[in-house]
Amino acid sequence: MINETYIKETLGIINALTFNNDKEKAILLNSLLALVVLPFEKTKKNGDKVFPGEFSKFKKNNSIMLLRFQPIKTCNCDAILYNKRTIYSFIKKFRNGVAHQNIEFVNNDGVRIFNRFIDNKCAKCKQHVCIGKGLNPDKNGTIDFDIVLTYQQICDLAKYIAKQYLQYI
Repeated sequence: MINETYIKETLGIINALTFNNDKEKAILLNSLLALVVLPFEKTKKNGDKVFPGEFSKFKKNNSIMLLRFQPIKTCNCDAILYNKRTIYSFIKKFRNGVAHQNIEFVNNDGVRIFNRFIDNKCAKCKQHVCIGKGLNPDKNGTIDFDIVLTYQQICDLAKYIAKQYLQYI
């Protein structure tokens, strides 16, 4: 089960941040890691209950610069199956990007977080059907999620995630 006190304390830390210095930005990223990776593992089976809804509504209510969100479920070289574009699939790909350290700093304004779909079949694939679908595979996998967030947007997303967990418990 998710530790409610842990989430509330992390939310309290986030609420106190002003992003006036690099220390606070580091605290935010560490808090995000704590909120996105640890509780997510405990809620995988009920993810669609913790983060319900269609992604289009979520995106409309949150100003985020999403570069790519094509959540690959499976690929067998001649056909790609995608997960539905839900809030849960967004959070899952976001979580994977954070957990796998696919984070790049964008100047002093924010960060880029991306996810690579990695499958043994993809590494050996010669057909590259995914290229025709607008994806760019390379030897490390295929990026199916890519987002750039300011520190304030990261803060807002972290607060949303924390509140969803608290409502779930």
